[in-house]
Amino acid sequence: MMNEVRLALLGFGSVNTTLLKVIAGREGAIKDAYGVRLIVTAVWDSKGGSISTAPGMVALTKVGQHPVALTSLPVTECTDLDGLNFEALLSHKAAGNVVSTFPGSRSCNGTDDLKGFLQSDQYDILVDGAPFAHGGGIGLEAVRTALTAGKHAVLANKAPLVAAFSELVGLASATVDGSDPQGLVAAPFCPRLRFSATVCGGLPVVNLGTMDLALTTTQFSRVEGVFNSTTNYILAEMGAGRSFEDALAEAQRLGIAEAEPSLDVDGHDTANKLIIIANAVLKVPTGPADVRVTGIKEVTPVMIAEAAAEDEVFKLVAEAQRTDEGNMMLSVTPKRVPRQSFLGNVSGWEMGIVFTSDLFEVISMKIDEPSVVPTSSAVFRDVLHCALGSLRGAPSVASS
Repeated sequence: MMNEVRLALLGFGSVNTTLLKVIAGREGAIKDAYGVRLIVTAVWDSKGGSISTAPGMVALTKVGQHPVALTSLPVTECTDLDGLNFEALLSHKAAGNVVSTFPGSRSCNGTDDLKGFLQSDQYDILVDGAPFAHGGGIGLEAVRTALTAGKHAVLANKAPLVAAFSELVGLASATVDGSDPQGLVAAPFCPRLRFSATVCGGLPVVNLGTMDLALTTTQFSRVEGVFNSTTNYILAEMGAGRSFEDALAEAQRLGIAEAEPSLDVDGHDTANKLIIIANAVLKVPTGPADVRVTGIKEVTPVMIAEAAAEDEVFKLVAEAQRTDEGNMMLSVTPKRVPRQSFLGNVSGWEMGIVFTSDLFEVISMKIDEPSVVPTSSAVFRDVLHCALGSLRGAPSVASS
C-alpha cells in the first residue's frame, strides 16, 4: 500500500525549490523504505499561488491516537492524481515566472485564498519557507491556520517561532477542540510542529536539544555558537586585510549576503536562532527583547589585527549563560576567541554550536554548508517525521 502525503508550500525561493529537488531525487528510496509518496498540492510565493486540481484525500493528521476533526472546503474540480508536477514547476520558476501563472492549476491571489486553502482538507503538511518578516508576517498567520485546522507545519522560516513560540506549541500540542488529552503541551517536542531547519540549517541542533538531551531532563549551564555564515565570511575577509565595507560588498557579489544585509550584520539573524534555542531547548520563554544584540559593524581591521597578534579571531557569538541565580543571560556579540578553539575553527561557510550541561558535559558540533541543500534536507527530514508519525496508528490514510 502506498500512502500519499500532500504538501502545501509557502514561499518558493531557494529552500522550497531545493526541497522539491531533494524529494524528487529520493522518491524511489522513500517509497521503498516507508511506503510514502510525497506530492505537492499548492504553492505560494509573494505574488500569489497555484493549487493543484488533484482530488481531495482523507487527511492523515492525528494527535496521538485522537483523530483530528477537519473541515472540508473543496477548492476545485479534480483531475490530476499527481499534484503539481515538480519538474515543470521548477522549470516555470527558473524561467522567471511567478507560481500563480503555472499552467494547469488554479491561480490564487491574496491572503483570503491562502487562508481558505489552509482551512481545507486539500493538504496534510504546510511547509513554511517564506522570507523572514518582523512580527511573524504571513508565515505566522499561515502556521496558525494550519495548526488550528489540525494539520502539520514544518518551518524553515524563523519568524513565526520568534514572534509566537508558545502560542504555536500550544496549537500544535492540542487537538482542534483545544483539549490536550495526553498532556502533550508539556512534552519535549510537538509532533505536529517541526522546525529543525531554522537553526544552523542542516545541523540537527533543535533535534538534539529537544529530543536526545531534553528527554534526560539535563540542565544546561551554557550554550554558545556561531550561527551566521555571512558574518563569518565578512570577519574572515577583514582578517585578510579588507575593510568591513569591501568585505560586505564582496559577500553581496558572491551571493552570500543579501542586498539589504542588516538582518545578518546587525546580529538579528543570530539572535533569532538563539531565541528558538532558548524556547525549544532551554525551556526559557524568550522574545527579541530578552536578547542583548550587538552586530559586527563596529569591528575594525585594527581590532582584528590585535586579536590575531594574540592568536585569536573575532566571531559573532550567540551565548546563553546560566547565572548563579539560575537565570539565563542571552546575548549576541562579536567576541575574540582562541584561534585553535572549537568556535575559532568554525570558519567560512560553517556554523557550529557547543552545549554544556550537567549530564552530557560538553557536546560540540558544526556543519559546512556552502549551499542551501542541507537546510532543505532538514526540511525534508521534518516532513518525513510528520508523515511517518501520523501514519503510525492512523487507519484513515489516503493510499494508492
